[in-house]
Amino acid sequence: MTIKAYCEKEKISYAELARRCDVDPSTIHRLSTGTRVGSVDMLIKIKKATKGKVTYNDLIPEGT
Repeated sequence: MTIKAYCEKEKISYAELARRCDVDPSTIHRLSTGTRVGSVDMLIKIKKATKGKVTYNDLIPEGT
């Protein structure tokens, strides 16, 4: 599930997801648009914050 789909399904903002991950909201936005690839630590934070609904594979753009 993408970050965008997760936030829409859970009815939360990127800012709320960022708060749960203890990162800046712009980081979540960049990850959701594919303009940034997250570090392993970031991917782990997002997976934990979404209770596994957003996985590593969802966050790594194809071809990388």
